[in-house]
Amino acid sequence: MLKTILKNAHIDYEELSKATGIKSHSTLSLKINGKAKFYVDEIWTIRDYIYEKTGKFYYIEDLFREE
Repeated sequence: MLKTILKNAHIDYEELSKATGIKSHSTLSLKINGKAKFYVDEIWTIRDYIYEKTGKFYYIEDLFREE
C-alpha cells in the first residue's frame, strides 16, 4: 500500500530518503518492497511526512498492509 500512496502523493524515493534519513536508495527500496524492516521511528516519519505533503492521515497499519 505504501508504494501506491507515495505514487499518488508524488513522493519519490529520493525525497523520502531525505525525510527519513535513510541514506541509501537501495536500502529504502528494500524496506518499501518488504525485503528489509523499517525501524519504528522511520515508520512514524513516513506517516508524518505523507500527512505534511498531502494533508491525508493514514494509520500505520494502512500504510504497510499488503496491496
